[in-house]
Amino acid sequence: MSIGETMTIAFGGFKKLPKLIDSMKGTIYALPEEMVEWKSEIVFHLNHIPLHDYPLFLLFEREK
Repeated sequence: MSIGETMTIAFGGFKKLPKLIDSMKGTIYALPEEMVEWKSEIVFHLNHIPLHDYPLFLLFEREK
């Protein structure tokens, strides 16, 4: 259940956006572009990530 709050997280070293995994529903979401703020080619902020009373996971694709 959503607790009505959000958070912002900064990431570096990734060229692709992660997927958001809802562990309770078993759903994988692509993050909408309006949540992403690119700071450089490999640094970005994810804004307004919802907080729940159970774990959500961010899954990054391995660079080849």
